[in-house]
Amino acid sequence: MLATNLQPSDISKKSNVVQIHLAANSALCQSVLIEQATRITSRVSAINDRREFGATTVLQVLTHPTDEEEDESLWLKLR
Repeated sequence: MLATNLQPSDISKKSNVVQIHLAANSALCQSVLIEQATRITSRVSAINDRREFGATTVLQVLTHPTDEEEDESLWLKLR
């Protein structure tokens, strides 16, 4: 299909497909970054028994469920 033969509906469909691909790639990248951060903070937390670097806190934030009640109890424990 030549660009000159594209109808507005074709462009809209292609735009939607591109947006879906971008969103999927973004979600995948975020997932990979969270996984890497979890591994790194887990390692630092294991060797840092005095909690000097805050890795344990970061690890708890990364791995803790997102339930609101449990989030509140986590922040109360960290105070």
